[in-house]
Parts: sequence; C-alpha cells; structure tokens
Amino acid sequence: MTEVEKMRNGLLADMSSPELQVRFEHAIERRTEKEYAYPVTIGEDCWIGGGAILCPGVTIGDRCIIGAGSVVTKDIPSDSIAVGNPAKVIRKNEAKK
Repeated sequence: MTEVEKMRNGLLADMSSPELQVRFEHAIERRTEKEYAYPVTIGEDCWIGGGAILCPGVTIGDRCIIGAGSVVTKDIPSDSIAVGNPAKVIRKNEAKK
C-alpha cells in the first residue's frame, strides 16, 4: 500500500472479510510525478459485508451496515442500511445507540 492509499477507519469497524475491496483512483501530476488518491472514510461501529466494493472518495457514516456484494459509489449517511449495485439506502438503522 502506498502512502496515498490510506483508509480512514473508525473504531469498531468490522471489515474482517478478506473479500472487501477498496478501490483507489490514482492521478499523477506530469511535472512533479506526485501521486495522490481520494480517501475512503469509514465511521465508527460499521459492518461491511463480504465482497463489498468501496469506491474512491466515499464516506460511510457511523453505525452503518453495508450489504455483502454492494458497490458503494456515493456517501452513506450515519445510521443507514445500504445494499445493491450501486448501493442505496434501504432504511435507517434503528439499533440502540
């Protein structure tokens, strides 16, 4: 993993699946040859299902559940359950906080 491929990860985020994919888009400035990428931010107490793909620059809010095989292309607000390709919020997570 290069310096630019860091993922901001909240506490208690469950990403135990070896099939989780996080995509990074790279851009290289021709003059300076600096490489940079868009960060992926995952909030606290999130569950991310196996085979989920998180695209560059997305933010997943606190206490979210991302379904297995989902492709997250846009930000997911806190306390949400999102599934599908592309991932869409299907309902709010009403778990006790």
